Amino acid sequence: MKHGVAAARALQAETHGAARRGCADLAGRAVAVGHATNGTVGRHEAVRELDVVGNVRVARRRAVTRDAEKRARAARNGQRGDTREQKEESLRDHHGRLQERPTHPPANDRNDSTGTVPNRHSGGTLRNPAMTALEYRDPHDDPARVATSLGISREAVDLYLSSDVIDLHVDSFIWWRIFRYDLTKRHGEGLFAASFYSQVDFPRVRESAMTGAIWVITTNPLRTEEERPNVFVRNLADLRAQIARVPDEFEVVRTAAEYRAARAKKKHGAFIGIQGGNALDRDLDALDLIPDQLVLRITLVHLSTSKIGVTSSPLSGGADEGLSDFGRAYVRRLNEKKIFVDLAHINRKGFFDAVEMHDKSQPLIVTHTGVSGVHKHWRNLDDEQLRAIADTGGTVGVMFQSSFLGDPVWGGRAESVVRHLEHIVNTVGEDHASLGSDFDGAITPPRDLRTCLELPRLVQIMLDRGWNEGRVRKLLGGNALRAVEALRG
Repeated sequence: MKHGVAAARALQAETHGAARRGCADLAGRAVAVGHATNGTVGRHEAVRELDVVGNVRVARRRAVTRDAEKRARAARNGQRGDTREQKEESLRDHHGRLQERPTHPPANDRNDSTGTVPNRHSGGTLRNPAMTALEYRDPHDDPARVATSLGISREAVDLYLSSDVIDLHVDSFIWWRIFRYDLTKRHGEGLFAASFYSQVDFPRVRESAMTGAIWVITTNPLRTEEERPNVFVRNLADLRAQIARVPDEFEVVRTAAEYRAARAKKKHGAFIGIQGGNALDRDLDALDLIPDQLVLRITLVHLSTSKIGVTSSPLSGGADEGLSDFGRAYVRRLNEKKIFVDLAHINRKGFFDAVEMHDKSQPLIVTHTGVSGVHKHWRNLDDEQLRAIADTGGTVGVMFQSSFLGDPVWGGRAESVVRHLEHIVNTVGEDHASLGSDFDGAITPPRDLRTCLELPRLVQIMLDRGWNEGRVRKLLGGNALRAVEALRG
């Protein structure tokens, strides 16, 4: 547990700072410190790790008390606070303003030669605040340099650079929420040698030639079901705003067609996902807060059990219930909205409940997991589960947490990621395996795959196994894109 405790203490310092800046809603992510342990943390140990957010909970309770006092004063003065409907209408209006806000200033307000905007108040110029220049080296400019720096063949680099490379689960936005980790800035390897966090940022995504990813908004289970929908809407707006800072490099996409259009413009296609369906489990109508199909997938449960279903983690206490009646209705509503039902993290009974009653015309996915056929673990899928996903035409993303792959937590190797991919291929075929790193999701990745910059090493390992180019392209991104196209076009 000593690694988990050290990570928890580090997160505690960050979380306390976050609470002072009004970011206490992210305290719930502290349960993920189990990733930094040996991956088999017991229930009581995992619960004990939650103590790192004790002070944040106190701050949240104080904020709730202040809010209640404010409402009472308003009532005494004959005033009335906004209803839920009024609040949600205001949030929808906020979405609309963000969507309508121009990324660039009007042409007559912009100095085309400098890219600056005249300051009418001072007579000077202001740089367009919506645009940030990313600092990175385009790998296409010098593939030989990439091959040399990673110790792999030019063949592997060329194959990688000519492929769709799509990661089904990137959690970096969590760190912006906790301590304003600047996604547009190139970072080093953080406090823990690229363990736990600091594995991805926008410049490194571009330098790694990752052409697409699902950028995840993780749900804080410590908030009430009344609070969570409003927090989600604000987080969605914030994530979109971060992406909008680099309009020449990144573009929010919702379909395979939009992804391909973004790639044709040499941009990264940013899909958006929710980790933890309890973000919007107040009632089924809460899912209507998602505007314009902006969310591609929702992971039904995360590391805690909710009114939807039971987590596979030790925090479940060994509960063996399947999907609740509400959870079943939730899956049907996701099907209606053409939002992927993501079955990562759910317990086995809930998994097969979802398989049984989902719309058979739509693919199911598991965005980030390991497989028990290589390493038996509460976080991993067995072969029957793999077949269930493949039968729907879906795909399974292999995550990079070393202990889930079967390696020592601080001694994982990229070879293990390929072993899990290989087992999926051997079990259900090469059309149903993908990458789902969980980068920046409090994981400890293989030491030769610390960040997204090392992704081409996976191609070398695949080629060394004698895999052909077609299979390699499918696993890097082709299968993920096929599944998206089957769901949404």
